[in-house]
Amino acid sequence: MKKLIECVPNISEGRDMDVINSISDVVEKIDDVRLLNVDPGKATNRTVITFIGEPEAVLEAAFELIKKSKELIDMSNHLGEHPRMGAVDVCPLIPISNISMQETVVYAHKLAKRVGVELGIPVYCYENAAKKKDRVNLADCRSGEYEGLEKKISSKNWKPDYGPNKFNISVKKSGATAIAARDFLIAYNINLNTTSTRRANAIAFDLREAGRIKREGGKLNGKILKDKKGNVLRQPGYFKNLKGIGWYIQEYGIAQISYNLTNINTTPLHEVFDKTCERAEVRGLRVTGSELIGLVPKKVLIDAGKYFLVKQKRSLAIPEKDIIHIAVKSLGLDELSKFNPNERIIEYLIEANNNPLAKMTIEDFANETSSESPAPGGGSIAAYCGVLGSALATMVANLSAHKRGWDERWEFFSKWGEKGIMYQNKLLELVDKDTHAFNQIMNAYALPKDNKNQIALRNKEIQNATKNAINVPFEIMKTSFKSIEVIMMMAEEGNPNSISDAGVAMYCARAAIMGAFLNVKINCKDLDDKKYVKKILSSCKKIIVDNVLIATAKITKIFYPDSITDNFDTTVKDISKTSFKKKIIFGKNSLIGKNVKIGKNCSIGHNSIIEKNVIIGNNCSIGSNVIIRNSLIGNNVSVLDGAIIGKKGFGFFPNQIKNTRYPHIGVVIINDNCEIGCGCTIDRGSISNTEIGKNTFLDNQVHIAHNVKIGDNCMIAGQVGFAGSTTIGNNVMIGGQAGISGHLSIGNN
Repeated sequence: MKKLIECVPNISEGRDMDVINSISDVVEKIDDVRLLNVDPGKATNRTVITFIGEPEAVLEAAFELIKKSKELIDMSNHLGEHPRMGAVDVCPLIPISNISMQETVVYAHKLAKRVGVELGIPVYCYENAAKKKDRVNLADCRSGEYEGLEKKISSKNWKPDYGPNKFNISVKKSGATAIAARDFLIAYNINLNTTSTRRANAIAFDLREAGRIKREGGKLNGKILKDKKGNVLRQPGYFKNLKGIGWYIQEYGIAQISYNLTNINTTPLHEVFDKTCERAEVRGLRVTGSELIGLVPKKVLIDAGKYFLVKQKRSLAIPEKDIIHIAVKSLGLDELSKFNPNERIIEYLIEANNNPLAKMTIEDFANETSSESPAPGGGSIAAYCGVLGSALATMVANLSAHKRGWDERWEFFSKWGEKGIMYQNKLLELVDKDTHAFNQIMNAYALPKDNKNQIALRNKEIQNATKNAINVPFEIMKTSFKSIEVIMMMAEEGNPNSISDAGVAMYCARAAIMGAFLNVKINCKDLDDKKYVKKILSSCKKIIVDNVLIATAKITKIFYPDSITDNFDTTVKDISKTSFKKKIIFGKNSLIGKNVKIGKNCSIGHNSIIEKNVIIGNNCSIGSNVIIRNSLIGNNVSVLDGAIIGKKGFGFFPNQIKNTRYPHIGVVIINDNCEIGCGCTIDRGSISNTEIGKNTFLDNQVHIAHNVKIGDNCMIAGQVGFAGSTTIGNNVMIGGQAGISGHLSIGNN
């Protein structure tokens, strides 16, 4: 993966846009560097420029920017509210991804040396790049500012780390530059309803780490207190890693407190804002808003939005953009000028061109899917089904959190909703990842194959891409399966008026799982690593079986709580010589006939008839409006709504079902771990059996005539019809809307 660092030079020009544009333009000319933001300030006469890229490219862009700034900015004529000492006042490097701080320090010194030697600019290294302890703090490096630079650089203690130590004509024009390797810094100003710089400073002293100087009697005009060594004593402020001063901004006609947050983990921005409001109120002042300078990590505004939502006792399970909107309004970030998150949040700028499918409108997404392009295909659609399921469950959580009379439960629903949002966002990413996986396979097949080395490389890339094309839909299956816990909880505990929404969410999650499985299975046939294929398919089947048990048995119980009981005698009619084990759920108006045996942990849906001569194994789920007769059903089998199994034909006798699991005439046998879709019909023959092998899945509206044999591990898509006396081998996949004629035999695989 690429190493990325960010560079945030602050130039001492904030009013002349021609100069600012000329300087920022040099960054855009460097390959592999992306200019993210240019944020000029007229009152401070300073512009913050932000760009990002791979280290060497960023160093080149920074050098060219400093070179151009030296050419266009004359510090001998500069005036502005912000402390400064050079045309490029500061130029920090910030590690973003796949690079350590130690590596970034090396790059900072490499840049500093080149600026000092080639451009003749005095350079001080600060923060993690500091060569001396007394140069860690930028304020110390910049003490005396530009006006004190002539004396400073020639002194023994403040000789520059790189570059000249004489105030020559060149240095008089360029000033000095501070270069650093540091963590992300937030430049943040809070607006006050006063013009008093002194009162703004008083609040800054309350909060900043350095606090204020201790004085005798705690009075402003009291004697400064010192320790035994003569060092000035200070009263620390409320926050670590916070710097702050007060100033008056003529452009706005108000006083501001200007903060630098050097560690957002120890010093959250929203806490600084709230404490500033508190200390302002003590002094009879009011905070009217605030402003962020340059870019900000998304985490800062997400944390702030959630903080204010909690104070309002509102659900946190809302889209990211809505959380950020709450943060912007609560902090007053749009008081002085429009705040556009898409232009100010660093992750949004970096990811601007990522995940194009997820950013489409639903109409554009549908049109893209229906186009001649093979991607997005079934995997992306399966992922989006999962997105909708998670979104619906989260909606139920939010409606429940805000339901009148349920105020005391808002945190419960908020936490579950946050889980739903997490699954929703992950599945949204998988929408594009599945299409990328398909494109990766196409790119691998397009590699040259003119010699043995090329062929070997091509085959390796094809196998890698194929494994990825298996793993992505498998991840869709796993994530959609995990989302069911939120769906089930909302069905059980959520607003009862939204129970149908929870039901639709369940069917969306189920469609996502089954659809993604089809993509896993079809890609498995092209992978040479059959051990991995066996492992992944085994995991898939476990997910599907668990999903079926939840999606049918539990959802039936939740939707119809008054008609379900573990005591079947009160709900089931026409029981004759029937044996049952414990933990069976029966739906309303279900009928159980003669010679029926049902195993543990099964559920029978509403209006279903298990008519006669039936054995059902453990952990089975039978949907609503199902009719089963003369059949043997194994363990972990799901029969969905409206299926009809075992009708027609003759020749089944009760004594045979008692003596063997596989009678030899006229029955339907469904082996372990199968799923029979909605509206399927499976007929039995008058002499021989109709049999479905293990781990086989029939989609909706599959119709199977008498005397049909379907092997293990088969997948039959929807609306397929099998005529009588047909044999299908193991590991066969048959597409939708097919017609299989009678007396036909199809081999394995």
